[in-house]
Amino acid sequence: MKMVDTKSTDNTTTLLQFIVKILEKQSPELLKFSAEMTNIDAATRVSLQSIQSDMATLAKEYNQVKTALETTFKDQKDRFVDLMTPFIAKAGEDIENMQLNLKIMEDKYKDACLFYGEDPKTSQPEEFFGILAKFSVGIQDAVKANQQALVNAEKNARREDARVKRQAELDTKKKQAAPEGQDNVVSELVGALQGVKAILTDGHSIYPNTIVPNLET
Repeated sequence: MKMVDTKSTDNTTTLLQFIVKILEKQSPELLKFSAEMTNIDAATRVSLQSIQSDMATLAKEYNQVKTALETTFKDQKDRFVDLMTPFIAKAGEDIENMQLNLKIMEDKYKDACLFYGEDPKTSQPEEFFGILAKFSVGIQDAVKANQQALVNAEKNARREDARVKRQAELDTKKKQAAPEGQDNVVSELVGALQGVKAILTDGHSIYPNTIVPNLET
């Protein structure tokens, strides 16, 4: 199934998942496809040719027995004839019903093939229903994958929100701590400058010709 093998550029989403995501939003009823095909697995094991062959053999053998009963035992009054006559009549009705059901099945199978773009003359039920079964499973897997992807996206979003919140708290703490640290540095610088000024002032009193730089802040 190429829709399963075809993936997005980031290799995280298949084409079938993308289609299912659109259907979930626009036409969710179409996703009931899998639930409506409850017997599809059993259908993959049906051989139409075998059924047709068995039906033809059964009808042929029935006709042979009926003919023999009508000819060989025609004028005989026998318990065998008494028992077989109603049996043959009932068997004939059953075979007619089976032939009718087979015809209905053949017509419905033909319609199903044409509906899905397959040739009923070349497509066998095992192959046809096998494709549908794989597609059904693919849809179910795509639905589950989309649900899991949504859960993962929500988890990632919560993690990202928590990370951003923690980072914001750290930034706030840093901003709150910064002024106090800056005040300490400024105070230390001012104190140092005042000490230097005092030393220079004292030196000027001893050496009056020394030029004292202006250290006012």
